Amino acid sequence: MEWTVVRKAIDYGQNVTLFCNVSNCCPKYSGWDRWTPDQNMLFLDVKTGRPNRKYDGMVVSGGYTLIIQNLTKQDLNISYSCVYGGALGEKKLLLEQDVFTYISNTQPNAPNDEGIFSGGEM
Repeated sequence: MEWTVVRKAIDYGQNVTLFCNVSNCCPKYSGWDRWTPDQNMLFLDVKTGRPNRKYDGMVVSGGYTLIIQNLTKQDLNISYSCVYGGALGEKKLLLEQDVFTYISNTQPNAPNDEGIFSGGEM
């Protein structure tokens, strides 16, 4: 089992969604582990639906999700793994480049300042 980021953020403070791909999901226990340097914290069983202010999740077609709400820097550069039944998925680091959708500040064919006023109109 391996998870992927399926909903990205533009900036901190937004929600990010991870998806764990499990075929025929989810008659068994389905949840997520968060691995910090000092502890392994099991924090969400998506079937019983005990969301808290930070994490939520749900069973969806083909697997289940983890929604990291109000993304902060502390949510990044640590490992997450999905758990299904008695099987622990791969520990994978959640990195900054995985969660952000970067929007370019330049837009093609955008008018420049010179074209705003023409022919003496004001």
